[in-house]
Amino acid sequence: MRRLFFKGIFVSLFTVTVMAGPSTQLSVESPIPESLSLEEAVDLAYTRNPDIKTQQEQIKVAKAQYVQSRADWLLQVDLTVEDMYAENLSGTLSDGLDGNQMFTTLEASQPILTFGKFENATKGAKAYFKNQEVLMGSVRQSIRYQVTAAYYNVLLQEALAKVNEEALNIAQDHLKQAEIRFNQGVNTEFDVTRAKVDVANAKTDFITARNNQIKARQSLNQLFHLPPDSTIQLKDSLDYVDYTPSVDKIWPVAKENRPELVSKQLIIKQYESYLGLRKSQYYPTVSVGGSYSWYHNDFDGYNSREYDTWSSYVKMKLNIFEGLKTLGQVNEARALLEQSRLSYEKALLNAQTEVEQTIREIIKQQELVASTGESVSLADISLKMAKVAYENGRATTLDVSDAELSLTTAKVNQAQAVSGYLTGMAKLKQAIGTDELPE
Repeated sequence: MRRLFFKGIFVSLFTVTVMAGPSTQLSVESPIPESLSLEEAVDLAYTRNPDIKTQQEQIKVAKAQYVQSRADWLLQVDLTVEDMYAENLSGTLSDGLDGNQMFTTLEASQPILTFGKFENATKGAKAYFKNQEVLMGSVRQSIRYQVTAAYYNVLLQEALAKVNEEALNIAQDHLKQAEIRFNQGVNTEFDVTRAKVDVANAKTDFITARNNQIKARQSLNQLFHLPPDSTIQLKDSLDYVDYTPSVDKIWPVAKENRPELVSKQLIIKQYESYLGLRKSQYYPTVSVGGSYSWYHNDFDGYNSREYDTWSSYVKMKLNIFEGLKTLGQVNEARALLEQSRLSYEKALLNAQTEVEQTIREIIKQQELVASTGESVSLADISLKMAKVAYENGRATTLDVSDAELSLTTAKVNQAQAVSGYLTGMAKLKQAIGTDELPE
């Protein structure tokens, strides 16, 4: 016996309008440029970072789930076709019949009254879809901050390496002068030994700074999804642009735009819809439908038979008793909703604390920038005075070395303060969820 059976072929008789969202399609990875500004570095990370690609796929999943949530409550059409060939078929009239018989049925059904089941199911799925788009923004902001911090760290380490290289060159020149003056009988052996110690210390600091510079570059390359030894020149520099943030202006922006808070609010909407969906199980579902069936047979020695039938119906389904299952589901949904609200309140407090702490850190770095700027000026003057005094025999090599060390320390502190301020500004933008700071 051979049998062909096709069932469950869905025939779409309508067009589902899928909610349109902002495009998350990543651009094709472009060739790696030889140099990058900060904004270009961020854009490059957007196109190459796997976290964005992962979240893009999650958005597709959420969109597909939204479409599925609508499908169960829209028109359903099923076509069933059964074609059977039989040999020696036993029947009520005779045995040993050979031939074919075919059954075809077309069925359609449409819920017309769901008491909130359809609305809550689609609202919850829509909120989940929007939440994934919000989380895409959070991923992008996290990458922006990481790239910005790594970019400034490379600039900082380059500045520190330069400062330490200058200190090493000065120490080596000072050693040469100490040896010349020693040979002339002006300096003592102690002055030469001290100069040698300064050179050794300067070499150690320079080697450490150069190694930190390499590590900073590797960390930045990792964010671009590039090999560690990739070399890209950075166009920007550690430029200080004064901006004093105010909590009164910053916090309202953060409360409205911070992705974490927006996400928590959407989760609350999800659980509100979930609770409504569970409550709707107490009410019936009313649907209308109908079917059309056609039958045909053709057996050897008998006249073919053929007939068709149709039917229509209005159906109401109501769960009378199901062991308190719906009650348990409603209580579960209510508890989950309360948890989501408490989670939002906690996130709100955490966000406010983070914003205020970030602002305090920025203000601290501003004060350090001002202080270290003054220190560099004073240390430079002190070094010039020490060199003049040394040349006139009124100062020792120890005095000059101390002045040089003070200037190097002041320059290092200044570079660190500016870098800390710029990184703090990037952190503030991430904390408030936008790249534009209020004036």
